[in-house]
Amino acid sequence: GNSDLSWMLMDSTFSAIFIAEIGFKLFLHGFRKHFCGRSYALNIFDATLVAVDLLQLMTTIIMSDSASFTEELPSASLFRIVRLVKITRLLRVLQNEVFKDLLSMIQGILGGMTTLAWSMVLFGLVIYIIALLFREFFGRKREENVFEFFNS
Repeated sequence: GNSDLSWMLMDSTFSAIFIAEIGFKLFLHGFRKHFCGRSYALNIFDATLVAVDLLQLMTTIIMSDSASFTEELPSASLFRIVRLVKITRLLRVLQNEVFKDLLSMIQGILGGMTTLAWSMVLFGLVIYIIALLFREFFGRKREENVFEFFNS
């Protein structure tokens, strides 16, 4: 239906962007430097993912009449997720002197997570003890608007 067409259009758009990215890199660096240079393994991996994605897209478009066949194909979208993990290479940029304060702040937040977790446990324990005390002191007597909430 219309939803399938929207997904197909989005899938085609992402495929076109990935193909344009590889084309731009090939134009910029040349074929030999791109696939035999310093980061050749990642570039071959990228090209393979784009080729698998393009193959799946073409198969889906050609075989759109037989929906049962295309549903049995493995999804290349999972490969795209792996490709997005490449963004983590940007973390190397964070080692620059400009980002020193940002890294200190992130380390402080991560270091404070255990303290925050233990403080939440302690807070929950205090609330539980107070609830038990309220139940014992106020839950036994028939007080208006109290007995029905604390008599359990």
